[in-house]
Amino acid sequence: MAWLCYIAGKRCCQVNDKTKMYMRKKWLIATVILLVLLISLIYIVIPGQFDASYVRPVRCNTSGAFRAISDSSFWAKWWPEQGIKGYSCQVKGHAYPKVAMVLQDGDELIPGTVSILPTGFVDSTMLFMSCHFSPGANPVSRVVQYLKAISIHHEMAPAVTLLSSFLEKKENIYGMDVQTGMSTDSTLVVMQLVTPAYPSTAELYRAIHAIRDYVASQGARETNSPMLHVIPQQDGHCESMVGIPVNKELKGTAVLVPKRFVPWKVLMGEVHGGTYTAERAMDQLRLYADDYHKTTMAASFQSLVTERDQERDTTRWITRVEVPVP
Repeated sequence: MAWLCYIAGKRCCQVNDKTKMYMRKKWLIATVILLVLLISLIYIVIPGQFDASYVRPVRCNTSGAFRAISDSSFWAKWWPEQGIKGYSCQVKGHAYPKVAMVLQDGDELIPGTVSILPTGFVDSTMLFMSCHFSPGANPVSRVVQYLKAISIHHEMAPAVTLLSSFLEKKENIYGMDVQTGMSTDSTLVVMQLVTPAYPSTAELYRAIHAIRDYVASQGARETNSPMLHVIPQQDGHCESMVGIPVNKELKGTAVLVPKRFVPWKVLMGEVHGGTYTAERAMDQLRLYADDYHKTTMAASFQSLVTERDQERDTTRWITRVEVPVP
């Protein structure tokens, strides 16, 4: 009887071993199937290339906004101090309506674009930021890059909001706050000035004082700051008009010409600085007029708010620039 029990027990152990082997194979097959399904799902859900992006409307002109973000120095004025997930940003090039950029963290680079898209309205645009990911065929890399893209997407929203708020302030695009108003200077006394280069302060104020002396001799009164319009010529010399608004019409002289204008609407801004700053502001105001499809109705001019011949510190000069528009 003992040997029968021994044989039966041995057979029972063999059956159990076969069962265990079968179960191991079954779990192995199930695991392989699950891995295949999981990897297939990764390839189906996560493509070989994908973007993290964010879009937001902005209350600003499309041309002005594109011109601003195309300038690499502009980004330092608004880019979040902590970056996007610690990534800094570099501008790599631009072709309307896109500006190419690269997010960088150490050796890791993530290419992207910022697009300025028109809406059909002159004072609004759509701001679209996108980062591009190419994780390749490796499924682990796809998952890692996909999770990173989600994380960056969440931080894009506050960054794009910060950029849009910055773009909506005209002084950040044009260097000054541009306003629309009405001119009140309808009667002027003007002198033409020709100089071998841009007129110096001494040359300008010789003309201004000559006009003031004439105005006073005629019993008239100066009503606003002296006005200046400079036209550079190809050979380097400049033809300028210097004018002073007065309270009544005068006859003029051989070199002093009276002029009258009907009141007009003007685009205007105010800047602090020397002649270069004032001329650059004049150029920016003309750009603003072009951006917003404003037709220039007459010569643009500077109003010399500060008596420049009495203030040597050019950083304290105040100049109001104006462009007449319909």
